[in-house]
Amino acid sequence: MSFFYAHGSIAWTTGQSATTTIDVTCTDATSGTFQPKAVRLWCVGISSATDATSTTLNMRRSHGFATGTAARRCIATLDADVNEDAAATAMICCAAMYDDCVIATVAKTPARDGALDFNGFLSTGFQMIVDDATPVNITVFFEAWGGTDITVADVGTISEPATATTVDSTVTGFTSGATDQIVFFGGCHQVTANTVTRQDSGFMVGAASGTGAANNIVMWGNNDDGSNLADTDRIGVSGLCLSACTIAGGNAAATASLSAFGTNQFTVSFATRALTNRKYIYLAMKGGQWTAADLNFPGSGNDVTVSSLSYTPQGLSFMCQGDVEQTSPTSIAHDILSMGCASSTSSRRSQGADSENGAGDGTITLNIQYDEVLSWTHAGTTYSIDITAISGTGFTLTAEDSLAGVNPANWVGYVACAGVPVAAAPSVAPPFRFTRGTDLESLPSAS
Repeated sequence: MSFFYAHGSIAWTTGQSATTTIDVTCTDATSGTFQPKAVRLWCVGISSATDATSTTLNMRRSHGFATGTAARRCIATLDADVNEDAAATAMICCAAMYDDCVIATVAKTPARDGALDFNGFLSTGFQMIVDDATPVNITVFFEAWGGTDITVADVGTISEPATATTVDSTVTGFTSGATDQIVFFGGCHQVTANTVTRQDSGFMVGAASGTGAANNIVMWGNNDDGSNLADTDRIGVSGLCLSACTIAGGNAAATASLSAFGTNQFTVSFATRALTNRKYIYLAMKGGQWTAADLNFPGSGNDVTVSSLSYTPQGLSFMCQGDVEQTSPTSIAHDILSMGCASSTSSRRSQGADSENGAGDGTITLNIQYDEVLSWTHAGTTYSIDITAISGTGFTLTAEDSLAGVNPANWVGYVACAGVPVAAAPSVAPPFRFTRGTDLESLPSAS
């Protein structure tokens, strides 16, 4: 049996025209290069091979999954910054969901103005292909999983129901009540696939490794399209894997959690809902060991150690919204979200984005770092969280910068993963050897 995990970055540049291919190498920390079975990707709209912060770019967030050339999904949102769009007199936001690419950018017209697609797995990684040239240089981060432990990897779409009810999603090979399964989620305010709509951004990320509040995590950030001043909100909570606010609203109006792993399916239960057919995408995997959970920093300058895992993590995925955990459905001001990942204390990366609430010019700050697992910049101050240890039962996070002001403490959602340990061969006593001179009366009786 085997389980492989890798993370890295992809340079998507304006010089890459349609049909340009990009080979991406996937390297497991202990086993070397491998062929993945599933890939997860995300970006915020910034491009840099080193730590960087920008206040002059639109927020072009996208989050996607792929398990094959015909099995991929992504969401894409736009939050325009007046520094890049000087003609803007009000907030410009757009949202889209696609099943023909894994990362996309959208324009205010509204239209798709950039698309990066999945072009197949390689023996040493995977290949991307440019469908539509990007309007600006963008660094895309990825996570990849492979190995014989993973027996199922699939993507799909969930549509928000018209009433508060359960929704089943088919995943062939999933088993009832299993503890070796994971579902990653993404979402935005779009009701029609492969269409861009001029409306609130509503970028959402979630995950679930089982039923119950402890195994579900979600965060979202939103900006209201057409508002004279930026009207931005965010939320980060455990107990839910899907959540969204109303259009032109602030608090969470749609809330759902994973309620069952079934035979060839999983089920999410909507406790509340607001926008019929709003699209959520997912990546579902079976095999290995998975934990979706959350933690809370008690205050600035503290370390937090997770020591409750029954395995040593090979890979870690992180999310946060730069503040304490909210009590759903109540959100807080500012659209601040960060996503990151790590495979060791020296191999980690993160991207963050902030759309400041109440700003008349749509003040947006984008952040990218290669020495932190979470990072974001708000009101001119950069905040970051790093990983300082990975142990046999968990990991330790530390606050790298002062978390004061709007950041008195931090809620962090995470997904940990690892392979299934190979059972040791049973010990067998060596056969008895008769040698010359052995006292036969001292031998064990056959009775």
